[in-house]
Amino acid sequence: MDRTTRRKYYNLCDPEEALAPSDPRCVDVDALAGGARGVRWAATLAQGIELSDRPVCELFTGLPGAGVTTELLRLAARLRDGQGANLLVVHIDAHEVLDFSHPIETPEVLLAVLQRTEEAVAAATESPMKERLRRLQRWLAAAEPEGGWASDERPAESLRASPDARARFRARVAPELSRFVDEVRDELVLLNERARRGGRSGVVVVLDGLEKLRGMSSNRREVLDSVERVLVRGAPATTLPVHVVLTTPPALTLRLDGPVRFLPMIAGADRDGRRNEQGYAAALEIVRRRVPDEILDEVFGAEARAGHIEQMIHASAGCPRDVVRLLRDCIAAQPLREAEFRRILAEVGEAQLSLVPESAIPLLSRIQRTKALAPTGPEDREILERLLSDGALLRYQQDGEVWYDVLPAVRRLPGVSTAR
Repeated sequence: MDRTTRRKYYNLCDPEEALAPSDPRCVDVDALAGGARGVRWAATLAQGIELSDRPVCELFTGLPGAGVTTELLRLAARLRDGQGANLLVVHIDAHEVLDFSHPIETPEVLLAVLQRTEEAVAAATESPMKERLRRLQRWLAAAEPEGGWASDERPAESLRASPDARARFRARVAPELSRFVDEVRDELVLLNERARRGGRSGVVVVLDGLEKLRGMSSNRREVLDSVERVLVRGAPATTLPVHVVLTTPPALTLRLDGPVRFLPMIAGADRDGRRNEQGYAAALEIVRRRVPDEILDEVFGAEARAGHIEQMIHASAGCPRDVVRLLRDCIAAQPLREAEFRRILAEVGEAQLSLVPESAIPLLSRIQRTKALAPTGPEDREILERLLSDGALLRYQQDGEVWYDVLPAVRRLPGVSTAR
């Protein structure tokens, strides 16, 4: 394979790139026959928002690599459709407005929501904001940099970058949190009305990326506790006067009351381990949308192609990101000899094993046997939160049944393999 072709398909297989529904590489997995993930997830998220006369808050999560952002982009396209819900979608990448290394709090989350909604409404209605974040200026004054806020400065991003300014802002809001929340809500009501006057039926805010928030090894629990405070049902972020879709770390499904929509992996195998043809076909379609058959023949060899792709799909355990990453590694390793292919698969196994602490082996053995989490105490719960945050467990859903499994490499560990 020549270098130009390799480079083209290598870049078409970026595992970190979230694809818009209009991208020809994007596979609507839930629309395929058989439903490899149980339900049509974008439609499930959309239905309550489309039908309710009152603001709806949906909590949405997924394990690392499951495709949460891609599904939210599909949801956004559906909700903004002028022939459908006709909503103004405010899609916020949480990583751009929140510090993922430290605990988060309600004030900066609401500030980010309001700022990005103001910007989206101004752009959609072609009516520039006369005064940015008008009602919040007195709250922001405590965090104001020396020389004042620049006219084009975005306070949410500034607070993300400055722990000191963020601390001053929190300290200013804390004694009057209820009043601060009321002012944010009042502004969102006005912005929702502006969107309606501009031809939309209202606003929906999608806060994407919080499912990735887990802090550092030194403050993991503190960070997760902070997200729970912000996203628990009834908290200010979940009771805004506009529709909201909030992503949440998968570990919080063990804590939060009420429903959390949990995007599963593609079920390449049934609960009993037998190959699931619908799930395998969905994973294969992801491969073929990225790289056409004639190029796949060049990558793997015409005779070896089917077998090698099957092994890749098995090693990925139905994780879309890992399928794409393996495909890219094979493109990079041209010419792909058998020993090189084995090395690529072995590296995936090593990465999977690195996610599992030795203390988790008994729990993983039980999950492998029962296909359920079922923590028996606080220690189990703490281990499960870590495993879910790191993507060391897999969740599947099909035909109304939900089950969990361990990573393929972990299944071979002594103490886990005996549970098969």
